[in-house]
Amino acid sequence: MKTEKGVKRVMKNEIGAIVLAAGKGTRMKSELPKVIHEVGGFPLVAYPLFALKELDSQISPYLVLGFGKEKVEECLSFINREYLPKAIVTVLQKNQNGTGDAVRLAMEKIQKRGEHFSEVLILNGDVPLIDKSDLRKLINYHKEKKSLVTVLGTRLKNPGKLGRLVKDSKENLIKITEYEDASEEVRRILEVNGGIYCIDFEFLSSSIHQLQSKNRQKEFYLTDLVEIASKKRRGAAQALCIQESLKLKGVNDRVEKSVADRALRIKKAWKLMEAGVDLLSPSESWIDWKVEIGKDTRIWPDAVILGETAIGSGCEIQNGVRIESSKISDGVVIKQGTVIEGSVVWENAVLGPYAHLRPETEIGKGAKVGNFVEMKKTKFGAGAKASHLSYLGDAEVGEETNIGCGFITCNYTARREKHQTKIGKNVFLGSDCQAIAPVTIEDNSIVASGTTITRNVKEGDLAISRTKQENKSGYAKRYLPKKKKS
Repeated sequence: MKTEKGVKRVMKNEIGAIVLAAGKGTRMKSELPKVIHEVGGFPLVAYPLFALKELDSQISPYLVLGFGKEKVEECLSFINREYLPKAIVTVLQKNQNGTGDAVRLAMEKIQKRGEHFSEVLILNGDVPLIDKSDLRKLINYHKEKKSLVTVLGTRLKNPGKLGRLVKDSKENLIKITEYEDASEEVRRILEVNGGIYCIDFEFLSSSIHQLQSKNRQKEFYLTDLVEIASKKRRGAAQALCIQESLKLKGVNDRVEKSVADRALRIKKAWKLMEAGVDLLSPSESWIDWKVEIGKDTRIWPDAVILGETAIGSGCEIQNGVRIESSKISDGVVIKQGTVIEGSVVWENAVLGPYAHLRPETEIGKGAKVGNFVEMKKTKFGAGAKASHLSYLGDAEVGEETNIGCGFITCNYTARREKHQTKIGKNVFLGSDCQAIAPVTIEDNSIVASGTTITRNVKEGDLAISRTKQENKSGYAKRYLPKKKKS
């Protein structure tokens, strides 16, 4: 068999994979493709790809895209390859003609690339709770039964409108009937299709073109392969039903998205606690799947920790804190209501309550950033203090410097330009001061309260720029209201 130039032929004993993610997801009521809606901090489609990578790092899944193809590809390009498989081959399904048509297009791409597998796993792109253990069970069961098609399913008390698993007297699967095409007798079956398959590669190659669209939806159903296999020989189609039905639950609307998101976050919370993290109220913590937290760190209720955040050991994250894509080192205390975005906080610093670190801010070891202090693109030195009500933007602050209450760096000009303020080590800045950037305040200097700095301050100097105070004798009574006679 010929192969495309530069494509390495895969050995026959390896597993292939096809992920179906072409649908629009009309029940989402969104202009975005369904599979890029996020749960647990990742798009839906990422989770089956994660499961495949954990199952076998050599798998290069074929991802069938349709509606919003470019948006899905762009979304996946932002996810670190640490999480995703090294190679993902995309396939375009221009017309939504059903799952059978999607798999046919993927198989044509596989054959064009000259790849050959023993079995092919087929997953939907909207099942965020599936994991490698479920896929491994499916593969093992498929091989044990020597079947051509094995379906991962579950048993539900109220199966709703899901496809039913129809079996013979020996528990062999003979067909899957979609709800719309099912009789009342078939609708009473409680075992349902989970939409995940392990299929013999040779059988799939030869049978995918036999599918027909003779159904109410006028679509090519992948599920019809079960009936084709069962007619070849008894027991050629099998179903493995797992108890954890939520794992197979696809996300089709905002309600199901919320259920999946909560399940993922609870799962993440359990993993963290097993690793030694102290979550005071797991159900009230909002922690993305990719977040890393060290042992003996305590997380209070209502903390929100998102993105590529890594938190060290022995930290305390109080209630109402929001951290996104930041690095927090060991022993840091982050008090109530503090917001941290795209920043780095080094060991034993104390932040908040209600501090705000905007992107590209770095807080040194043992530094203190108090209530209602905002920083943006600022490097704040070890042991430095800004205890309350200050703004530092585009600034450098040296070690052990004290920032008084109400200090402001005036970094943004009327010409829409930004300039830097540099403050040295062991500087004392009094309350209610402004630094008109660009300006430098050197080491060991003092800026008196109420001063506006417009020129550089040399090392060891005292800077003061107050107008002379004048007291007008008796003037107050001119302005105070007269007391009414009783």
